Amino acid sequence: MKTIENKTTTIALNENTFAKYGDLLISILNRPLSKSIDLKSMRRDLRLFDIFDAKGESFELNDEDFKYVATLVDESEWVIKHKDIIAFADYIDSLK
Repeated sequence: MKTIENKTTTIALNENTFAKYGDLLISILNRPLSKSIDLKSMRRDLRLFDIFDAKGESFELNDEDFKYVATLVDESEWVIKHKDIIAFADYIDSLK
């Protein structure tokens, strides 16, 4: 099991709300697909959406889910440049 802390960033979502790591993970999971997705993968992704959308202080992931999420983070592409995205990626990498 791996625990991911739901840290707050300085990335503004709106005037009074800042992104947390769960928001960044949802953003990564919500990327447009480059190919079709099988039902097993869809179920996994929707289960992870529910975990990250719960807005808890931390997220508990089994080793298989964590490996998948860590790979997604490693391969993620962003339309903004922000130091907190680097800190987020480094944090996930430190949990490997």
